[in-house]
Amino acid sequence: MNNRTTLLTSLDYIEKLAKGTRWQRLFNNPVRYTTGIWWKEIQYPRLKLGKEVITDTFFQIPMKVMLPAGLDLFLLGAKGHDSEIRLAKWLIDQLQEGDTFIDVGAHFGYYTLLAQTLVGDTGKVIAFEAAPKTFSLLAQNVKPFSNVVAVQKAIADKFESVNMYEFPVLYSEYSTLDTKPFENMEWFEANRPEVVKTQAISLDYYCQQEAINPSIIKIDVEGGEGKVLKGLQHRLRFSSPKLVMEFARKNFKEHLEALKWLSDFKYQPFYIQQDGKLAIVHSVSAYFESIPLESDNFVLQRM
Repeated sequence: MNNRTTLLTSLDYIEKLAKGTRWQRLFNNPVRYTTGIWWKEIQYPRLKLGKEVITDTFFQIPMKVMLPAGLDLFLLGAKGHDSEIRLAKWLIDQLQEGDTFIDVGAHFGYYTLLAQTLVGDTGKVIAFEAAPKTFSLLAQNVKPFSNVVAVQKAIADKFESVNMYEFPVLYSEYSTLDTKPFENMEWFEANRPEVVKTQAISLDYYCQQEAINPSIIKIDVEGGEGKVLKGLQHRLRFSSPKLVMEFARKNFKEHLEALKWLSDFKYQPFYIQQDGKLAIVHSVSAYFESIPLESDNFVLQRM
């Protein structure tokens, strides 16, 4: 089997575990499962502190994560949500040796490191993460790789100083430039974010400065996609990179506005099927009405 086939085989096994019972995950790795669940359900509620651990990923690169936010990575070696497994399959199929991949909102660097495996030494990966505590782990995870660059900046439509709202570790994936999508959620009052100043730049500016031409850009910025895309107009118009965006019910309005704006550049949304292949989406709203998921990743590409 070639390396990509091996990766897909490993991911298929993880998918079965993720969709299986707690007992199956316990028997798969009793020590790790007990440690992870103990920290999530007993220690974290009591201490409100994260626990830094090292996990083995399905693509054979160890990475540091913080429990309980990185629990699925710690237990499975992959992000276990159905949409994340399908996205990993699509990236394995699409990213080629020598490609450039940009990860906006990289968190601990799961997709950054997966992309590094796929693009190889001749490729390049740039990971943006503006939240300082999260960036610290990202920077440690990418340090061994000379073709990966971690940048502690926010991505928006212009060069400016902005407020970054960094949530406590359990909700660290929701760290954002705008807390409005979360303010009505029941967990928000007890998990207020820390406000930190950070620098925002546009992707067009960064790509021009670094003389790079990304083939795929993953954007996961919790409702700030519109500003990211407006700062990418030159690349959208003249080099047409493929985009990956997570759409979520909690900030669906902002995502639909970003999608409408992209239509002017003739970008069309696709959902990722279970085998990692794409199928066209004629109505994102209708698609979400047909699925039980609170969020899903869409691929957007120019037609």
